[in-house]
Amino acid sequence: KEIEKMREVTSSCMMLTNVLNLNASQNAHLQNILEHFDDTSNTLVTTLREHRQSLMDELQKEHPDSVQIQLLTQEIGNTQTLLTRLASDQYLQIRKICDSSQQVKLSDFYCDMLGCPRMGCKEGDTCQKNGQQRHRHEGRKTIDEGRRK
Repeated sequence: KEIEKMREVTSSCMMLTNVLNLNASQNAHLQNILEHFDDTSNTLVTTLREHRQSLMDELQKEHPDSVQIQLLTQEIGNTQTLLTRLASDQYLQIRKICDSSQQVKLSDFYCDMLGCPRMGCKEGDTCQKNGQQRHRHEGRKTIDEGRRK
């Protein structure tokens, strides 16, 4: 028998479904939300990658063009702004389908994704992540720390 082709579930969808413990109805809404944003986010990620590659190509030239570098960094910033706005819109849509305990988990998920401290967790605090305690900057060194050694 031919195997029925199953609809692909994205890793972010699976991660959110697991983290939020969504029911079937919520999961269907989540898939619709993610599909709605998918084409735009993929296009922006591709554009961002291309701009970054162009920037690196320019930086590696023997005589880099400072005007071109300025234009490319501006494009990278603009594209990153659009991606952040898209992530914010997506967050708000997903939050609407969550109950209050799921909203806290969603906030934690997005804080981790965006590199921000979780709710109630300030810079330098020990925070809970996936049931384990960890320091927010555990394992990271600043540039100054690296220079001191």
